[in-house]
Amino acid sequence: MVFGLGKKKEDAAAGAQMSPEAMAMLTQMAQQDGSQQAAPMAPNMPPAGQPAQSPGQSPGQSPGQIPGQMPAPAGAPMFDQSSELGSVESANSNLTKKEQRRLARDQKKAATQAAKEEKARQRRAKKGQKSRFSRARYQREANGNAAAGVALSCFLVLMTLFGPILLNALFLIPQTSENREIATRVQSYNDIITRAAPLLQVAVNNKSEREADIEARVASFKDGETVTRELRQFVSDLEARGASFTSEASRAVTNTNVGVAGLAGKTLTMEMQTDFLSYLLVRNKLARAQPSIVVTTEEIQAEAGSPIVTVKLSVTVPAQQ
Repeated sequence: MVFGLGKKKEDAAAGAQMSPEAMAMLTQMAQQDGSQQAAPMAPNMPPAGQPAQSPGQSPGQSPGQIPGQMPAPAGAPMFDQSSELGSVESANSNLTKKEQRRLARDQKKAATQAAKEEKARQRRAKKGQKSRFSRARYQREANGNAAAGVALSCFLVLMTLFGPILLNALFLIPQTSENREIATRVQSYNDIITRAAPLLQVAVNNKSEREADIEARVASFKDGETVTRELRQFVSDLEARGASFTSEASRAVTNTNVGVAGLAGKTLTMEMQTDFLSYLLVRNKLARAQPSIVVTTEEIQAEAGSPIVTVKLSVTVPAQQ
């Protein structure tokens, strides 16, 4: 205990656990013990630790008992209400003001604690009065009206009987049929691939042979510069034999796509006026020099009595790029 703080806490805890009347009696007994130690004991004063007898009180009578009244039994309270009030007033009169204020605070705390305990007890009692689940009452009410149980049992029986049938008819059987059909198709495709494997191998071999043949043929063609030079020489030979071209585009050599990798078509389109024999001579010379020449357009218009003809010619010679 430091500076009396521990004693105040112990007094407050004791006051919270004891009733105000019992605390007042303990205070009175403590004061009486102190007064007996300070002054000599009177002849008629009872020994220390025993309460003093009031005037007119018999030797065997307990404090607070009315003269002529039978003593209380062993299990009954020792003091009645009048004795408790008198003892509290006498104790309060013997205390100092500070002790009286402290005693009042302790009594107030004890009363507050008692009120809290009473409220808690009332809440527990009110909570205990609420209706709780009773298995017997539930069974009694459930057995009193069996319609719900019968309906539930019928529903379960129907679901047990017809549920699998509906499930199979609506979902499982259609899905199983579809899966079987897919498996049949996959197996048929596998059979086709197995039967076509030799044919595919032959086609692959033929493709390789054709590619080799194409490469050999491509290599047999002349290069583009040589073909272009020979086509321009064809134009020069026609001019040397007196042919006259109607447009300058007739002298241009253009490239066209022939659809074969590594090859390009050298195309020459011309319109001219020349005599037929000179044209035929130069044309045949070009055809013999270019075995792969392709004549896409050749129109010859002649007038009666005139050796000069109008020729429209378009030729394409494939060449290496």
